[in-house]
Amino acid sequence: YESTDGYMKNINAVGGDNGRENSALRLAGRWLATEDVTVDLMLMYEKEDLNIRSGIPSGTLHPFTFFRLGIREPIPDGVGFYPQNLDLVNHDVRSNSKNELNLAIGTVDWRVTDSLTFTSITAYGTRKLDRLVDGDRSSYDMFTSQADVEWTTKSQEFHLVGEAGNSVDWFLGVGWSEDQEGPVLDITTNGADSPLIGQFGGPPFLGYEQIEVGDREIVRVQEKREVWSVFGELTWHLNEQWWLSVGGRFTDETEEQIGEVSSDFGPSQDIGGTSKPVSDFRPRVAVHFDVTDNVNLYGVIATAIKPGIVANDGTVLDDEKFTNYEAGAKGFMLDNRIRFGASIFYTEWDDLQVVTGEFNPGAGPPILTTRGNAADATAKGIELELDYRPVDPFLIRAAFGYLNAKFGS
Repeated sequence: YESTDGYMKNINAVGGDNGRENSALRLAGRWLATEDVTVDLMLMYEKEDLNIRSGIPSGTLHPFTFFRLGIREPIPDGVGFYPQNLDLVNHDVRSNSKNELNLAIGTVDWRVTDSLTFTSITAYGTRKLDRLVDGDRSSYDMFTSQADVEWTTKSQEFHLVGEAGNSVDWFLGVGWSEDQEGPVLDITTNGADSPLIGQFGGPPFLGYEQIEVGDREIVRVQEKREVWSVFGELTWHLNEQWWLSVGGRFTDETEEQIGEVSSDFGPSQDIGGTSKPVSDFRPRVAVHFDVTDNVNLYGVIATAIKPGIVANDGTVLDDEKFTNYEAGAKGFMLDNRIRFGASIFYTEWDDLQVVTGEFNPGAGPPILTTRGNAADATAKGIELELDYRPVDPFLIRAAFGYLNAKFGS
């Protein structure tokens, strides 16, 4: 259990801060069915109550407001701006978010022989979010946003792990998973200070009725993603220091999004689409060198594909492909009191899928959200981490990360 008042305060009469309250319960049990069969079960429940979202008091309106209406000027709102103002906001709605998570994972391990083990992993989880926030993040009664979201995840995997002699290890698995988000209900209500009040009575927003106080825009979305996969890896110990791993994953994946945007002041707009079924093979190659018993150097090349969906306008997006190159070092020192890790990486994307917003001069919402393919993109970076335990139970942890990502042609 954890509770904090946070560091931000709402000076508005409705009150509130960015405090939060977290509760978590985890239970784990093990049943030794036989000498060769072990059954493990883990249950987890988490609940979070959050008020104002943490942030920097810049006075800038919420992206929903300036994205749709072009209102970009910051509003002092009686609290000023960063860096003079570090912890005060002025919101006319007392924000609150409730987030609940339930998760169950069951594992069965069966040692078939001394050199062969079978494992079954089953998981089921749900998550629910209820949220009420000040849609514009100011003292003006522009927008109030309310969301109700549910998630469900299910998965099943079977693994076989074995040895072939003294120098070769192998791993083979098959899996299925289904992730479903929705139904998502996101309601935005116009208040008395909404810049939209009295607008959209005619061109250029054809099809709109005049907006009045209390008029709402409602987004309903449901997403589903199903994945079947077969995967494996073969590790060859070349000698006491060098070992080579070659593996891959064959995946069959589909993704679907169905929904609509409706409002009290205009026609509805269908959103979402169904992805192309994608079957692909993703190879992975890794080389390891044991400098000592406690220090290891490695290099990895891996690929992956994200299936292209069918956009709102019927356009079929190309599959997004990326290749990642990584090299690094990991190890322990001083009787395991120091643990360190360092890595460099370079990633290439082809046909990167992006979400964009376009102005709509005709009927429907003023901003249309669409998806498309960018040409290509790259990212490179460095990650460093260090854990030092001078004496038990104290732990000193340091980490550094650098990332440089950009679009290409």
